[in-house]
Amino acid sequence: MNPRGRIVGVPVQAGATFGVGNPVEVTADGPLSSSNIGALGRSYDISPDDKRFLVILNAARADEARPPQLNVVLNWSEELKRLVSAKR
Repeated sequence: MNPRGRIVGVPVQAGATFGVGNPVEVTADGPLSSSNIGALGRSYDISPDDKRFLVILNAARADEARPPQLNVVLNWSEELKRLVSAKR
């Protein structure tokens, strides 16, 4: 990540000699900040094909942030039976 908070790529030449090129920004969206770095390290990764990024953003930064929601269904097997019988 560069000082502007953007992910950068650096071309590397490996072989008999090793060389690196100049960093190039590879993400166009807003900066990532230290708030995007979790307790286990960075909050982004690169896909195995090197064509995409997965970035976990802090929900507090989003304009339309919603509180987290967890739905717990008790006696789900009974609920499933009820739903199946209602469709008959």
